[in-house]
Amino acid sequence: MAQRSARATFVVVAAVVGAVMLSVPAAATSRVAFSRSGDIFTVEPDGSSARRITHRAATEHMPTWSPDHGRIAFLSWNRRIVLVDADGSGRRVLYRLPRRFEGITGLAWSPDGSRLAFAIERRKNPDHPFGAKDCGQIRWISAAGGPTHVVINGEPHINGISWSPDGEWLAIGFEHQNMTRACGDDRPLGLARVRLDGSRLHGIGPDLATDPDWRPDGRVIAYRDWRRTCHACGEIWAVRPDGSRNHVLTPVPASEGGLRQPRYSPSGQRLVALGDGVVVLDRDGTIRRVIVEHATSVDW
Repeated sequence: MAQRSARATFVVVAAVVGAVMLSVPAAATSRVAFSRSGDIFTVEPDGSSARRITHRAATEHMPTWSPDHGRIAFLSWNRRIVLVDADGSGRRVLYRLPRRFEGITGLAWSPDGSRLAFAIERRKNPDHPFGAKDCGQIRWISAAGGPTHVVINGEPHINGISWSPDGEWLAIGFEHQNMTRACGDDRPLGLARVRLDGSRLHGIGPDLATDPDWRPDGRVIAYRDWRRTCHACGEIWAVRPDGSRNHVLTPVPASEGGLRQPRYSPSGQRLVALGDGVVVLDRDGTIRRVIVEHATSVDW
């Protein structure tokens, strides 16, 4: 009788485990997207089975996975937002930047996959003796197309945006560009967050922080900071959304180059970043290995 009970318990446990395994989303083992030589590629997290997704003369970069990893959004010539299916098919232009703007500097999917937020750069008074004003703006657009909606305008240059997992906030990296004057002089540089309606904009990180990425559990934002290295270098840091517990994840001596563009895996247990190539890191910042060489942007 005891053996029969134990056998029944084992069957139930096995069934539950099997159901849990089947319920794990495909994104949990998703491929890494990256750009190199003006085209978009995907690769397994161990560096195997690289696939070329785009084959255009245009410079295409900043690949950004949809939450279900079924589509990739990316920039073409910094002036068009393009969507493709994960295998490169179904290409369509979602948005074309008006001529009065210089370029798009950030791109992020909403957690439900219905919208994309993007950052825009605009230069004002280019003939001013102390340099043009470099102004940043964030808008969002439906993934199905249509009009854009302004979140913030007239802010400093924006280098990176990330949507919070609950869909309520955007994390932003504000950065001053050399030979320019910053718009929004009353705004702190570095990391900030803002509601989708443009309210409650406030700083949460140091002045030299850029490239934010929200961890999938919503508890931490990873970012690049070069306060201890050099502008062309960088280390990976992390901070809580309220600005507390700011700490370095991956210290990198300036003599060894640097890391930038941290991006969490869908499970939040690992990250990728750009160094000499695409680098996979543990969640605590421990460097694992370089899986791709000579990449220019990355997402997981």
